[in-house]
Amino acid sequence: MEVGGISEKLSYEDLNSQSNVVLIGTVKEIFPSKWNTPNGERPGNKIDDSDILEVMYTDITIHVNEYLKNPLSSEEVTVRVPGGTIGNETIWIEDAPSFEQNETVLLYLRGESSPFDVTGMSQGKFTVTDNGMAVRPDGIITLEELSKKIHE
Repeated sequence: MEVGGISEKLSYEDLNSQSNVVLIGTVKEIFPSKWNTPNGERPGNKIDDSDILEVMYTDITIHVNEYLKNPLSSEEVTVRVPGGTIGNETIWIEDAPSFEQNETVLLYLRGESSPFDVTGMSQGKFTVTDNGMAVRPDGIITLEELSKKIHE
């Protein structure tokens, strides 16, 4: 099942103001996706499109290299993204961020504690390159410039 674009475009200022925590880290572990039901089982025969973001999720553990906003005491945080694959069923959310093992990321996160949500879905997730660039699907910015925007 595929769900199209759902996020409004956020400026860097919006990302910053709507985020409780901003960090740079490394993807340590991507857990198997789970059904978001009390018993962990697939919900009924028909999944309502209005509930699609809540039906299945995937948790990702991030090893924190550096906090850029509101440092926590933890060296690891869990990020929860909607969608995933269980058995032969996949729920793919167009705007949901994707993660790869050992990927270095800069994340804008919402929530008071783990598991956090990525602010603005894929807009709040940047892949950090070895040459100091922060990359997301709609563009590239230097890590230095992005860091300045976070601290403004």
